[in-house]
Amino acid sequence: MSKGPRPGVVRIVALAVISCAGVFAQSAATPAFDAASVKPADPKLAGRSFPMAGGPGTSVPGLATFTNVSLNNILAIAYGVRRYQLTGPAWLDSARYTLALKIPPETTKEQY
Repeated sequence: MSKGPRPGVVRIVALAVISCAGVFAQSAATPAFDAASVKPADPKLAGRSFPMAGGPGTSVPGLATFTNVSLNNILAIAYGVRRYQLTGPAWLDSARYTLALKIPPETTKEQY
């Protein structure tokens, strides 16, 4: 039986998102997220699937939300790979998170 993520995993994920935004902010060519929120998903949502909402090219280009997604899904989206191409501990698929990302105006799909 696989164990869930260790207690500090949410902090690590949030720190990684914020750190990436800080690194990207140093480059004029790559925009950073204006804000990012990473929280454990509500356990009541277990077994339910939600599509990503918002982001560049949608009716809500300044905000993107991910609800009840695994780290495996987030990594696959971020790096443009398929989920089966990623390997790691079982909790990469079982631990679920909710993200809200505030995106700067004029950000393109490619930059996002």
